[in-house]
Amino acid sequence: MSIYLELNEKLKDAMRGGDELAKNIIRSIKAKVSEHLVACKLPRSGDVSDDILLKVLAADKKALSKAIVELGADKERSAGLVAEYEVEIAFCDQYLSAAPQRNVEETVAEVLLREGCDASQIGKAIGIVMKNCKDLNLDGAEVRKAVEKFLGGQK
Repeated sequence: MSIYLELNEKLKDAMRGGDELAKNIIRSIKAKVSEHLVACKLPRSGDVSDDILLKVLAADKKALSKAIVELGADKERSAGLVAEYEVEIAFCDQYLSAAPQRNVEETVAEVLLREGCDASQIGKAIGIVMKNCKDLNLDGAEVRKAVEKFLGGQK
């Protein structure tokens, strides 16, 4: 069963069980998937591929993590919102952790060796890696660190 169909079943269960938090999280994720499909001009009917759903979940997790950091300054007023975000991140993690992960450093090394970048081209190297690995959902900050580490060792 695809992740999207599993989400639909979990939404039905949450609706039957009256679990408002699960309902809200799943509806939020489905809305973000729909937004992604519209932005990419993909058909919105039927099942959604696991690759697209994992990409949306990874982006959602990253956005929520950044929001938690930004809300951290005012813990008193944002405690409830931070708790909701943490639950949603945990929900995303249950699918993201099951997906096969690729080591960012190995990916960077493979692409840069193939493309032949040197230490003076860090920005270009980051762009090349991100362009070549769009489908892997790599985090830009992690790629930058890996590129700097890889090219720094070439000096």
